[in-house]
Amino acid sequence: LALATLLFQCTVVNGLVRTCVVGNKTSNVWEQVDKPICRFEVKFHTYGCVSDPEVKYDIPPNAKHTNVDIIGHDCQFTGMALTCICYGQNCNSDMHSREILAREFARTQRHDYRDFILCYLTDGDKSFGRHNLERELPLFASLNGTETSP
Repeated sequence: LALATLLFQCTVVNGLVRTCVVGNKTSNVWEQVDKPICRFEVKFHTYGCVSDPEVKYDIPPNAKHTNVDIIGHDCQFTGMALTCICYGQNCNSDMHSREILAREFARTQRHDYRDFILCYLTDGDKSFGRHNLERELPLFASLNGTETSP
């Protein structure tokens, strides 16, 4: 009973159990963590827009030493893969990871990075071209308080 109480006290802060999503896009679970520092990775196995990317959700091994930027996440793009570390309750869930990538799209000027994000967010539908989305970007940016240039 004492061990169960201690475990409960370690994972509950202000009445909330802190969790991250662990698994992939078809099979995942919420895992309790001391700090809600989570990670997700989107990887395409070929260049170009592929409608079925590999998506992984996990907890970074050095979560206690990870710093995230002012908006609560830090993403690294390598051309065929994108890895983001985020802070917050289930911040790496499918819904929250898509929100993070929408913010990344608004913040970057790199065309390859934007194409990658756009491909993932539209599930590989090329009819949603980057230029079509960029026309809507000023509205998106005004809603998020992000400045962009046309």
